[in-house]
Amino acid sequence: MGTHLETTEGIPGNSLMCCVVVDEHGHTTEPTGIPALKGSTDPVLIAEHYHHEGASLIFADIWDSWRHVNRLLPLVDRLGATGHSLIASIDNGTLPSIEQARHVLDSGAHALTVNTTALNDPGLVAAAAQALGGRRLVGVINVTTTPEGTWDVLSDGGRRATGRHPATWAAELSALGVGYLVINDMDREENGGGFNVPLLEAVLRASTVPVICGGGSRTPQDLRAAVSAGAHGVLVLTQLHDGSHSVNDLLDALT
Repeated sequence: MGTHLETTEGIPGNSLMCCVVVDEHGHTTEPTGIPALKGSTDPVLIAEHYHHEGASLIFADIWDSWRHVNRLLPLVDRLGATGHSLIASIDNGTLPSIEQARHVLDSGAHALTVNTTALNDPGLVAAAAQALGGRRLVGVINVTTTPEGTWDVLSDGGRRATGRHPATWAAELSALGVGYLVINDMDREENGGGFNVPLLEAVLRASTVPVICGGGSRTPQDLRAAVSAGAHGVLVLTQLHDGSHSVNDLLDALT
């Protein structure tokens, strides 16, 4: 199994977090357009490519269920062995127990996301933060804009509205002891409208922990806007996965 990072290590500022989405069969949900890997659906090969280009952080959005932990752990081990710090989101940010979290962290993940479980069982998240250390937990806030023009936090991979305001929920997550937050505008993720900077700023005002911005970026300039607004880092999927920009392009935008 892979060796995870020490718990004292954190996510450095101005970080580029490369997202890899993994389906229930261990493949990416669509083939990559990266020229060197065009057509590949192997998330490990893609992660290795990002690492060779200079990336140091991978966010693995793994759709598989915790019931299949015997195939989850080898996947986490392989992704962790690519040389990245690995943030793993399993089954829409669920966490069945502290013991299961330890298994994944010991298999090579630096941290786990806890968005759905934080909404359904905040006591478990607080206990996990106490037992594992807050830096091992990342709260993901998925957000949509309602027809009335207000923001609403979503759970279960965006399938369930919660009626919570993202800034309020950011403050609550911070209080539970998570080490980082990821704010993700799911509408912009779909349409590529660029990061939602007003949403980011609202969450930054409420959070007491670093915030990483995701959802909607399509150009290197989008990254600069988020970091200039105060984001600790940026989460990027499409513009890397489809090959329209390279890791080097995006790292240049952050320096």
